[in-house]
Amino acid sequence: MTLGIGAVSVYRLVAHDLYQRFDRELLTLAEAAAYSFQRANNGSTVFNPQNPPDLDQDGDLDLAWDTLHRPSQGIEWFDANRQRLYKVGTTSVDFPLETIAYAHRIASLRVLTTPVYDANRLQGYIRVSMSTLQLDGELQRLQRGLARGSLIALGACGLGSWGLMRLAMKPIEESFERLRQFTADASHELRSPLAAMQTSLAVMQSHPERLQPADLHKVDLAANAARQMSRLVADLLLLARFDNATVQERFTPIPIEDLLEDLADLYDLRLASSTLRLQTDFKAQGMVCGEADQLKRLFTNLLDNAIKYTPALGTITFSSWRRNGDIVITLSDTGIGIAPDQLSRVYDRFWRADQARSHEGGSGLGLAIVKRIVQAHRGNITITSQLQQGSTVQVKLPLVKS
Repeated sequence: MTLGIGAVSVYRLVAHDLYQRFDRELLTLAEAAAYSFQRANNGSTVFNPQNPPDLDQDGDLDLAWDTLHRPSQGIEWFDANRQRLYKVGTTSVDFPLETIAYAHRIASLRVLTTPVYDANRLQGYIRVSMSTLQLDGELQRLQRGLARGSLIALGACGLGSWGLMRLAMKPIEESFERLRQFTADASHELRSPLAAMQTSLAVMQSHPERLQPADLHKVDLAANAARQMSRLVADLLLLARFDNATVQERFTPIPIEDLLEDLADLYDLRLASSTLRLQTDFKAQGMVCGEADQLKRLFTNLLDNAIKYTPALGTITFSSWRRNGDIVITLSDTGIGIAPDQLSRVYDRFWRADQARSHEGGSGLGLAIVKRIVQAHRGNITITSQLQQGSTVQVKLPLVKS
């Protein structure tokens, strides 16, 4: 923006200066040509622009118009009644005389008209014209030069800004990398003590007779907290793998229909004792290149969310179909939904909508993991939702070409 304003300002200043010089040259020529009227009317000679009188015999520095006249200029003499008396040059214009005392532009000509007076009596008019083709060419070259200069300066500024941004971002990137590495290392180191805690708590729960009745509830709470912590650590480790771009090492073709049907059978058993109903409609067959555990985690997270946020007597619909070489898997529920202004944040790590905060369990990483799994499998995911009406998640994955 600043470069553009500067270039335009420079162009306007230069153009204004060049036109002022242009107009001064026209005025000098017009004054020299106007002297023919004065000499003729003073009786020194008969007015004849083609053979002007000697203007310097009075000893001053008057210049004859023919010494100033150039081929790219034209001069016209008019009497007081605006009738043209004579014209010379190649740039004269054929239109009625306009008694304009300043220069103006007509087509590719610069035209100046000036009246001639003798003792306050109008003798006639002089109209001088000059081609502006050369001046226009210079201004066009100036425009091109300024444009090239602005582009070069803009490129230099862009490169400089990019370099400065890289220098400024380098400490942030290093800090982020250290934080990511710390998360991966901490998660990995926490697995062993958590496994020991879970084993100890499981032993205690398997022998309740060795505990005081008042301690049984505390052990159950500790076991539940250990399970949640173990799930959180596993989630953080998986996200660390995604951040390090190592998740595609074990991708193989997987029959997607079998995977979806196995999950549906598992959740049918899980919901057998609840009032929720799971409807399935799988119409797609084919192979998806990926990792079975990740795909199971993807749809398990989505099914768990649907079950968690769908009230009693609700319905969950699990379906799939093919579209242009892709498989589209849709999971719809009749749950509490998500507010429209919160949909853009559902993939943020550790973020949960206000409606979900009253529910127990969950780390806020489920949908973040879902999105990273979908991206790793070169697919995309969309979520639509309305409060108190439910949500629909659509996952599209590319099928392996036969």
